[in-house]
Amino acid sequence: QEVANVFGEVVQREHGDLEWREPISDGALGGCTWDGKQGRTDIYLKDLGKHGLYGYAAPDSGQNTQHPYAFMVMDDDYAEYGYEDPTDPLKVTAAHEYNHVIQYAYDVLQDKWMFESTATWMEEKVFPEVDDYHQYVGPWAQLSAMPITRFDRTNGDKVYGSAVFNRWLDDEYDESIVRRAWELSINQGSFAPGAYDKAIREFHGPGFSYELANFAASTAEWKAAGSRVH
Repeated sequence: QEVANVFGEVVQREHGDLEWREPISDGALGGCTWDGKQGRTDIYLKDLGKHGLYGYAAPDSGQNTQHPYAFMVMDDDYAEYGYEDPTDPLKVTAAHEYNHVIQYAYDVLQDKWMFESTATWMEEKVFPEVDDYHQYVGPWAQLSAMPITRFDRTNGDKVYGSAVFNRWLDDEYDESIVRRAWELSINQGSFAPGAYDKAIREFHGPGFSYELANFAASTAEWKAAGSRVH
């Protein structure tokens, strides 16, 4: 019931308030139905904590399309992660992974760093009181020589902390600019800088290269020991 309640908030925020598109329907697969409607996103609960996973989303196999339907798997109790309130990791994981399902409906071939940085940004948009993404920002700031596209579990993934770039655009323009970049993705060759560039210019901005350089200059001081990261 707690999972259902949380996803009710996620759906309302991501579709109702932020106006992201609905996921692709899977028809009757998985058997997830209510209100007499089929094709809902299937969400499974499993003991993922023993594997160190919070949750994941994935397209169903056998689809040959850039707009696949997908399913989600969530941990069954979020008791293994050391949070005082286990609903906190439930909330941010739900917001994050459900956003991946929506992203697949826009463009499953988009750059992976845009997938993760957007979904992490979405955690804060749906549940701003949790601030779980702050755990990524400190290490992100100390890895100033690492590209924002980098997956590196040994030295720290950069892609999750790169949610701050979406936050930068959100604050500079409007929260809808991130959604617009996804809407433009396929027509920009599933290339994140191209999608961001087109979206920024539609908002009468100078483009991706300028914003990335401005962002980098503004955050360079974060690498200094003892500096405050906001």
